[in-house]
Amino acid sequence: MKKIGLLLAALLFAATVTAQGIVYYINGEKVTEAQVKALSPTQLGGIRKTVEEGVPVMRITLRPGEKVPGEGAQPQPVPDALPDSVQAARVKQAVSRFLHEEYEKTTLLKAGAEAADFAAARFEGDSVRLSDLRGKVVLLTFWATWCGPCLQELAPERLPALVLERFAGNPDFVFLPVAYTDSARTLSAFFDTENGRTRYAYLRSTAMDPDKAVLLRYALKSIPRSFVIGRDGRIVLGSLGNSEEGLQQVAEALAGALAQ
Repeated sequence: MKKIGLLLAALLFAATVTAQGIVYYINGEKVTEAQVKALSPTQLGGIRKTVEEGVPVMRITLRPGEKVPGEGAQPQPVPDALPDSVQAARVKQAVSRFLHEEYEKTTLLKAGAEAADFAAARFEGDSVRLSDLRGKVVLLTFWATWCGPCLQELAPERLPALVLERFAGNPDFVFLPVAYTDSARTLSAFFDTENGRTRYAYLRSTAMDPDKAVLLRYALKSIPRSFVIGRDGRIVLGSLGNSEEGLQQVAEALAGALAQ
């Protein structure tokens, strides 16, 4: 039963988190979602879920002597499968717990702490210093051009539609994206792509953090993550991941901070 539970957890996690850019490994070998679904319960040894360089990763180990399924292998039926609605609810809860635990382990500055000051060059050529924005409410968002979950969060229908458009007319609101590990060269290559020129053009004002110095003032690792910073320079809310619920919490925290 333990192996069946582990496999069910793997398949449910795969079905939900693939959309967030998850990468799969079986016995250290990078594989596709189809290969994960082709595993049988008797093959499974264990599952470990991590976030590596900001990307969700599932690492599966097989029992001794078992082989990694080929790319053309057929999916295995899941014993005692639960209704889709129950599966979705359980996966959502599992992902939420995972992100909460990751946030607690990796975040250095949490709600109530004074936001760490920094100065950084922007991609468009000028620079920004956080302390110069004191008196305004700031949404500080760490992202990267290589981070699939980040690009999903920053797509027009997500962060812009759910958060930025709501406060676009408020002169006391500042959106401050910071490109983690990116340089002018990598950002230039990104904005030269079709998506960069269209869907993500609004990020051209992003600050750059090529040596990780800015993020490391706030967290040890893991993106996308955001911090709502109040008028007094203190953190109101921190978030990790790209869920719609998380974006809604960010929007409410911004509304509350702007009302003060």
